[in-house]
Amino acid sequence: MGTYIFHIFSTKRQYRYANFKGYSDFSELPKMARIENTLYAALETLIVVALLTINTKNEFLSISLFFIGGSYLVFTHLRRNKEEYDFYSVGVVN
Repeated sequence: MGTYIFHIFSTKRQYRYANFKGYSDFSELPKMARIENTLYAALETLIVVALLTINTKNEFLSISLFFIGGSYLVFTHLRRNKEEYDFYSVGVVN
């Protein structure tokens, strides 16, 4: 589960950075940008996995934390899809 979540976060950050800078390929990303994206994606992954797996004696709190983690994951996945669409549609004339 963690690997899949990390992939979503890291690709979202790569697409966002490439779109912001106007790069047409990931190989154009500077090494420091790749490292920074990986570290932030790892932190986001750690937070979301923790939210999804925390169990407390208070059932409502457990369900609430799971819902927050799941909602953030779905939002990020949709955001990644938008960034990916923007990345591959660069230079396309309608």
